[in-house]
Amino acid sequence: MVQFFPMLRKEKYTSFYEEVDLFTKEIVHCIFHLRETLHHYCDKNHSLAQETAKHVISQEAKADTLRRRIEKKLYEGVIVQMGTEDKYALLEAIDDIADRAEILVRLAEISKLEIPKNIVKDLREMANKIELSAKMLGEAVTFLKTNIESAIKRASKLEIIREQVRESEFAMLKTLFEKQQTVKGILLKDVITLTGQVADKVEEASDRIITLALKYKN
Repeated sequence: MVQFFPMLRKEKYTSFYEEVDLFTKEIVHCIFHLRETLHHYCDKNHSLAQETAKHVISQEAKADTLRRRIEKKLYEGVIVQMGTEDKYALLEAIDDIADRAEILVRLAEISKLEIPKNIVKDLREMANKIELSAKMLGEAVTFLKTNIESAIKRASKLEIIREQVRESEFAMLKTLFEKQQTVKGILLKDVITLTGQVADKVEEASDRIITLALKYKN
Protein backbone atom coordinates (compact mmCIF):
# COMPACT_ATOMS: atom_id res chain seq x y z
CA MET A 1 0.00 0.00 0.00
CA VAL A 2 1.43 3.37 -1.02
CA GLN A 3 1.28 5.97 1.73
CA PHE A 4 -0.04 9.41 0.92
CA PHE A 5 2.42 11.21 3.19
CA PRO A 6 5.86 9.54 2.74
CA MET A 7 8.52 11.46 4.64
CA LEU A 8 11.95 12.73 3.68
CA ARG A 9 13.40 12.21 7.17
CA LYS A 10 12.23 9.51 9.57
CA GLU A 11 12.58 11.78 12.61
CA LYS A 12 10.06 14.25 11.11
CA TYR A 13 7.50 11.53 10.36
CA THR A 14 5.63 11.71 13.67
CA SER A 15 5.50 15.50 14.00
CA PHE A 16 4.21 15.95 10.46
CA TYR A 17 1.45 13.36 10.91
CA GLU A 18 0.46 14.90 14.22
CA GLU A 19 0.16 18.35 12.68
CA VAL A 20 -1.92 17.12 9.73
CA ASP A 21 -4.25 15.24 12.09
CA LEU A 22 -4.50 18.20 14.45
CA PHE A 23 -5.21 20.58 11.55
CA THR A 24 -8.07 18.39 10.35
CA LYS A 25 -9.46 18.07 13.88
CA GLU A 26 -9.46 21.84 14.28
CA ILE A 27 -11.58 22.12 11.13
CA VAL A 28 -14.00 19.47 12.39
CA HIS A 29 -14.25 21.24 15.78
CA CYS A 30 -14.88 24.52 13.96
CA ILE A 31 -17.85 23.01 12.14
CA PHE A 32 -19.12 21.44 15.39
CA HIS A 33 -19.26 24.94 16.91
CA LEU A 34 -20.89 26.25 13.74
CA ARG A 35 -23.66 23.69 14.16
CA GLU A 36 -24.06 24.72 17.81
CA THR A 37 -24.21 28.38 16.80
CA LEU A 38 -26.91 27.82 14.20
CA HIS A 39 -28.92 25.72 16.66
CA HIS A 40 -28.74 28.50 19.24
CA TYR A 41 -30.02 30.98 16.66
CA CYS A 42 -32.87 28.58 15.92
CA ASP A 43 -33.65 28.58 19.65
CA LYS A 44 -33.44 32.40 19.66
CA ASN A 45 -30.68 32.19 22.24
CA HIS A 46 -28.42 34.95 20.95
CA SER A 47 -26.10 35.04 23.95
CA LEU A 48 -25.18 31.36 23.55
CA ALA A 49 -24.93 31.81 19.78
CA GLN A 50 -22.38 34.58 20.29
CA GLU A 51 -20.37 32.40 22.66
CA THR A 52 -20.19 29.43 20.30
CA ALA A 53 -19.47 31.77 17.37
CA LYS A 54 -16.32 32.84 19.24
CA HIS A 55 -15.24 29.20 19.24
CA VAL A 56 -15.75 29.02 15.46
CA ILE A 57 -13.49 32.05 15.01
CA SER A 58 -10.93 30.67 17.46
CA GLN A 59 -10.80 27.25 15.80
CA GLU A 60 -10.42 28.86 12.38
CA ALA A 61 -7.45 30.87 13.65
CA LYS A 62 -5.84 27.75 15.15
CA ALA A 63 -6.35 25.88 11.88
CA ASP A 64 -4.72 28.73 9.95
CA THR A 65 -1.65 28.59 12.20
CA LEU A 66 -1.33 24.84 11.72
CA ARG A 67 -1.85 25.08 7.96
CA ARG A 68 0.95 27.62 7.63
CA ARG A 69 3.24 25.39 9.69
CA ILE A 70 2.44 22.36 7.54
CA GLU A 71 2.88 24.36 4.34
CA LYS A 72 6.28 25.50 5.58
CA LYS A 73 7.28 21.84 5.83
CA LEU A 74 6.06 21.30 2.28
CA TYR A 75 8.10 24.28 1.06
CA GLU A 76 11.16 22.89 2.84
CA GLY A 77 10.83 19.60 0.99
CA VAL A 78 9.71 17.33 3.82
CA ILE A 79 7.51 15.52 1.33
CA VAL A 80 9.43 14.11 -1.61
CA GLN A 81 6.93 11.93 -3.44
CA MET A 82 3.40 12.01 -4.80
CA GLY A 83 2.93 15.66 -5.54
CA THR A 84 3.68 18.40 -3.03
CA GLU A 85 1.38 20.70 -5.01
CA ASP A 86 -1.48 18.22 -4.64
CA LYS A 87 -1.02 18.10 -0.89
CA TYR A 88 -0.88 21.90 -0.71
CA ALA A 89 -4.14 22.12 -2.69
CA LEU A 90 -5.83 19.67 -0.31
CA LEU A 91 -4.76 21.68 2.74
CA GLU A 92 -6.11 24.86 1.14
CA ALA A 93 -9.41 23.16 0.27
CA ILE A 94 -9.88 21.95 3.84
CA ASP A 95 -8.94 25.35 5.25
CA ASP A 96 -11.58 27.02 3.05
CA ILE A 97 -14.25 25.17 5.04
CA ALA A 98 -13.34 26.99 8.25
CA ASP A 99 -12.96 30.30 6.40
CA ARG A 100 -16.58 30.09 5.21
CA ALA A 101 -17.75 29.13 8.69
CA GLU A 102 -16.03 32.17 10.18
CA ILE A 103 -17.60 34.53 7.62
CA LEU A 104 -20.99 32.98 8.32
CA VAL A 105 -20.94 33.50 12.10
CA ARG A 106 -19.58 37.02 11.75
CA LEU A 107 -22.39 37.95 9.35
CA ALA A 108 -24.96 36.30 11.61
CA GLU A 109 -23.77 38.37 14.58
CA ILE A 110 -23.68 41.64 12.66
CA SER A 111 -27.18 41.10 11.26
CA LYS A 112 -28.57 40.02 14.67
CA LEU A 113 -29.85 36.90 12.98
CA GLU A 114 -33.47 35.93 13.60
CA ILE A 115 -34.65 32.56 12.30
CA PRO A 116 -38.34 32.39 11.27
CA LYS A 117 -40.23 29.39 12.66
CA ASN A 118 -41.05 28.11 9.17
CA ILE A 119 -37.39 27.39 8.36
CA VAL A 120 -36.08 26.32 11.78
CA LYS A 121 -36.40 22.60 11.04
CA ASP A 122 -34.60 22.85 7.69
CA LEU A 123 -31.78 24.96 9.12
CA ARG A 124 -31.25 22.55 12.00
CA GLU A 125 -31.07 19.62 9.59
CA MET A 126 -28.74 21.54 7.33
CA ALA A 127 -26.39 22.30 10.23
CA ASN A 128 -26.45 18.66 11.36
CA LYS A 129 -25.64 17.39 7.88
CA ILE A 130 -22.73 19.80 7.54
CA GLU A 131 -21.26 18.63 10.84
CA LEU A 132 -21.65 15.01 9.74
CA SER A 133 -19.92 15.75 6.44
CA ALA A 134 -17.02 17.46 8.24
CA LYS A 135 -16.53 14.41 10.47
CA MET A 136 -16.54 12.10 7.46
CA LEU A 137 -14.06 14.35 5.68
CA GLY A 138 -11.76 14.15 8.70
CA GLU A 139 -11.97 10.34 8.58
CA ALA A 140 -11.19 10.36 4.86
CA VAL A 141 -8.09 12.50 5.40
CA THR A 142 -6.91 10.13 8.14
CA PHE A 143 -7.45 7.11 5.89
CA LEU A 144 -5.35 8.68 3.13
CA LYS A 145 -2.19 7.72 4.95
CA THR A 146 -3.26 4.17 5.87
CA ASN A 147 -6.13 2.89 3.72
CA ILE A 148 -6.79 4.57 0.39
CA GLU A 149 -9.87 2.44 -0.40
CA SER A 150 -11.52 3.58 2.84
CA ALA A 151 -10.58 7.19 2.06
CA ILE A 152 -12.35 6.96 -1.28
CA LYS A 153 -15.46 5.40 0.28
CA ARG A 154 -15.72 8.09 2.96
CA ALA A 155 -15.17 10.93 0.52
CA SER A 156 -17.64 9.51 -2.01
CA LYS A 157 -20.46 9.57 0.55
CA LEU A 158 -20.07 13.31 1.00
CA GLU A 159 -21.64 14.05 -2.37
CA ILE A 160 -24.90 12.49 -1.17
CA ILE A 161 -24.87 14.58 2.00
CA ARG A 162 -24.18 17.73 -0.03
CA GLU A 163 -27.25 17.03 -2.17
CA GLN A 164 -29.35 16.71 0.99
CA VAL A 165 -27.96 20.01 2.28
CA ARG A 166 -28.71 21.64 -1.07
CA GLU A 167 -32.34 20.50 -0.87
CA SER A 168 -32.70 22.10 2.56
CA GLU A 169 -30.96 25.24 1.36
CA PHE A 170 -33.28 25.79 -1.59
CA ALA A 171 -36.37 24.85 0.42
CA MET A 172 -35.53 27.63 2.87
CA LEU A 173 -34.70 30.12 0.13
CA LYS A 174 -37.99 29.37 -1.61
CA THR A 175 -39.86 29.98 1.62
CA LEU A 176 -38.07 33.27 2.18
CA PHE A 177 -38.50 34.53 -1.37
CA GLU A 178 -42.23 34.08 -1.04
CA LYS A 179 -42.21 36.70 1.70
CA GLN A 180 -41.79 40.44 1.34
CA GLN A 181 -38.17 41.54 0.87
CA THR A 182 -36.60 43.30 3.86
CA VAL A 183 -33.02 44.04 4.82
CA LYS A 184 -33.13 41.35 7.51
CA GLY A 185 -34.66 38.93 5.02
CA ILE A 186 -31.87 39.56 2.55
CA LEU A 187 -29.23 39.06 5.24
CA LEU A 188 -30.91 35.83 6.31
CA LYS A 189 -30.72 34.57 2.74
CA ASP A 190 -27.03 35.43 2.71
CA VAL A 191 -26.54 33.39 5.89
CA ILE A 192 -28.37 30.42 4.38
CA THR A 193 -26.32 30.66 1.19
CA LEU A 194 -23.10 30.83 3.19
CA THR A 195 -24.17 27.77 5.15
CA GLY A 196 -24.61 25.98 1.85
CA GLN A 197 -21.17 27.16 0.78
CA VAL A 198 -19.63 25.51 3.85
CA ALA A 199 -21.07 22.23 2.56
CA ASP A 200 -19.75 23.08 -0.92
CA LYS A 201 -16.25 23.49 0.50
CA VAL A 202 -16.47 20.16 2.30
CA GLU A 203 -17.48 18.49 -0.96
CA GLU A 204 -14.66 20.22 -2.87
CA ALA A 205 -12.16 18.95 -0.30
CA SER A 206 -13.61 15.44 -0.61
CA ASP A 207 -13.19 15.65 -4.39
CA ARG A 208 -9.52 16.48 -3.80
CA ILE A 209 -9.21 13.40 -1.62
CA ILE A 210 -10.77 11.14 -4.24
CA THR A 211 -8.53 12.57 -6.96
CA LEU A 212 -5.41 12.11 -4.87
CA ALA A 213 -6.40 8.64 -3.74
CA LEU A 214 -7.03 7.48 -7.30
CA LYS A 215 -3.88 9.19 -8.56
CA TYR A 216 -1.62 7.48 -6.05
CA LYS A 217 -3.50 4.26 -5.51
CA ASN A 218 -1.04 2.10 -7.42
